[in-house]
Amino acid sequence: MDVRLNDLDRSMLDGDLGEATRFAMSVVVRMAEAVEATDLITIEEAHVDACALMSQSNLDFVGRLVQHGGRVRVPTTLNMVSLDLDHWEALGVPPEFAEQATRIAEAYVALGCVPTWTCAPYQGYLAPRFGQQIAWGESNAVVYANSVLGARTNRYADFMDVCAAITGRVPNTGLHRAENPAPTKMLISAGEVLANLSVPPAGGCVVSVMARFDNVTDVLAFPGFHQLFVYGDYKRPLAQYCRLFGIEAVIV
Repeated sequence: MDVRLNDLDRSMLDGDLGEATRFAMSVVVRMAEAVEATDLITIEEAHVDACALMSQSNLDFVGRLVQHGGRVRVPTTLNMVSLDLDHWEALGVPPEFAEQATRIAEAYVALGCVPTWTCAPYQGYLAPRFGQQIAWGESNAVVYANSVLGARTNRYADFMDVCAAITGRVPNTGLHRAENPAPTKMLISAGEVLANLSVPPAGGCVVSVMARFDNVTDVLAFPGFHQLFVYGDYKRPLAQYCRLFGIEAVIV
C-alpha cells in the first residue's frame, strides 16, 4: 500500500535532513505500510522506552543514530535505564554491564531527549493535554495517556518510539484516529500470589510474582493489554466502575 507523504516527509526520506533522519523515516514509512495506514500524522511529543539495555541491539541502534547526527524533533522524555546511574557500584552491578547501560543513557541525551528516567512521564512537566497526538512507549503510560489524560497514542515498541521522536511523524492508525472504538470490556479475575520471582537488572517491566488466577488454567493465555495486579478482592468495586462508564465487566 502506498503511503501519502507530504513534502517534509519526502525530504526526510530522501536524506535531505541527514542519514539519521532518513533512516528513522524509512522505519516509520515501512511501519505505516505494515499496518496499512494511508498517511502519517504529526506528533507533539514522545516518550522512549528503548533506553534500557535489553540486548546489544539497544546500544547499536541508538549508537547509529548518534553517529549520523540524529536529533529529536519533538520534546522527548526517557524511560528507566537498566541501572542506578549514580550508585550502580554500591548495588553490585557488573562493570561491563554498567558501561554499556551508561553508554545507552548518554546516547539518548545526545539525541536531545530529556533525561527523566521514569516509567511515568505523565507525572512530569510534559504531561500531554486532552486530544494531543503523541508517541509513547511504556505500556502503563500509554494506558494512562489515553484513558485518563485523553491524549492519543498507540503503544510504540522499542525503536519505533525513537524513530517517531526523530521524525515527529507516525502512521495514522489505531488509537490516533477518533473513529476507532473505545474499550467495551474489562476482564476481572481474583487469584493468589504463590511466590516472588527474581528479576535481573535488564528484566524490564515484567511481573515479578508467580500467581494463580481463579478459573484460569493457563495464565499465559489470559488476555489483556496491560494487566494490573492489586492486593485484595476488588471485583465488586471494579464491576461498579464498569457500570458507571458503560463498560461490560467480565468476571473470569
